[in-house]
Amino acid sequence: MKNPILTDKAPAPIGAYSQGTAFDRLIFTSGQLPLDMESGKLVMNDISAAAKAALENVIAVVESAGGTKESILENHRFYERSRAVRRRERRVCGSFPGGSARTLRRSGRTPAEGR
Repeated sequence: MKNPILTDKAPAPIGAYSQGTAFDRLIFTSGQLPLDMESGKLVMNDISAAAKAALENVIAVVESAGGTKESILENHRFYERSRAVRRRERRVCGSFPGGSARTLRRSGRTPAEGR
C-alpha cells in the first residue's frame, strides 16, 4: 500500500501533491525547493547554498519515511541556468555516500518564485 509522506522538516507542498510517497520499502520524493527551513526563505543567489538547502530538504523527506541518505539510489536535478551546473554538481555529488544515478535537466522557474 502506498503512503503519502509529510514532514515539517521540509517545505510544505505547493499545490496538490505530497512531499513524497512510500511504497513497501521504496521512497519516492517530490522535488524540493532550496528553502532554508530555519529562516523560511528561499536561497536563490548562491547556487552552492541553494543546492545544500534543497538536498537537506530531500534528505528530511527520505528520513521521515525511514530511509537514509545512504539509501538514495537515483536523483534528478533541474537547473534554470546551465552555467551554474558545475558549482552545484560539486556540492551535490559529495552528498551521496557511494554515489547515485542522476539526471540533469534544464528547466524554467519554480512555482515558489512567483514569476
